[in-house]
Amino acid sequence: VDPMYQFSLDWFIIQFNRSIEMAEAKDAKDERFAELFRSFVKLLFIMVCRGLFEKDKLLYSVMLTFKCQEMEKELKLNEVMA
Repeated sequence: VDPMYQFSLDWFIIQFNRSIEMAEAKDAKDERFAELFRSFVKLLFIMVCRGLFEKDKLLYSVMLTFKCQEMEKELKLNEVMA
């Protein structure tokens, strides 16, 4: 991965706070957490893609998709990478 793709912790925290503000309010804790996660991943995808070279956007999209599916127990990365 190109070394110029480095984001500061401050930038990451700003994006996290923005995603909290953008997330739709939910009553139940589980629903709120799911909405916060969705909002953060969406914002992160948009903001990171803005700084990527075109040739790297597809790879980033696939990596983010796999990670999200792994977290949701929809995918086992060790099987995909084998």
